[in-house]
Amino acid sequence: MASSRPGVGRLIVVEGVDGAGKTTVARRLVDRLKQRGHDVHATREPTDSFRGDAIRRALDDPDHDPVSEALLFAADHAAHVAGLRQRLAENQLVVSDRYSTSWRVYQSITLADAWPDQADVDPATWLEDLVAPFELAPDRVLVLDLPVEQALARLDDRARETEKFERGRFLETVRERYQALTEQEGYTAVDATGSIEATVDTCLQAIDPVLEGEP
Repeated sequence: MASSRPGVGRLIVVEGVDGAGKTTVARRLVDRLKQRGHDVHATREPTDSFRGDAIRRALDDPDHDPVSEALLFAADHAAHVAGLRQRLAENQLVVSDRYSTSWRVYQSITLADAWPDQADVDPATWLEDLVAPFELAPDRVLVLDLPVEQALARLDDRARETEKFERGRFLETVRERYQALTEQEGYTAVDATGSIEATVDTCLQAIDPVLEGEP
């Protein structure tokens, strides 16, 4: 979904399941765009702030509370958006490694497990409503897609087989959520099964129209 901000900067988001190569692709994308002469700002969520640090600590805590975790993500996103608005107003091109799309996908799954007796509460809708007052729609969301088996192979192969199985089932659900959102929101699915450079080339082709001012 384009944000319709003619004459100002553009916000490009790189998303996808763990193991899809988001961070590497985002970095290479920034490098390639700078080579083209663009004023590019690289960022990510969770951010490199005390709010982002709090999220990373919470994720490492086996006893973390999913609701508190979701609120931490929302607070971090709100502060992030405030800074992004300023950069876009200054005509910068912003590339974000993950955005609200990411934690909406992941948190909707963990919240569903945390609220088994609240069938009338849809976690995805709750999360969307939570950030709606301050949300900033990206100009292009690139969803890196690949089979879960390939994603797992790129991750830590030292994990025990039981851990791989549980993680695989979770990532399959994550992938399905991303695929559904891609169709619903008009995101751009990017085949990430090939090399990093091939994936970056595909991403550049997908964002070229945005850089030229097209919706």
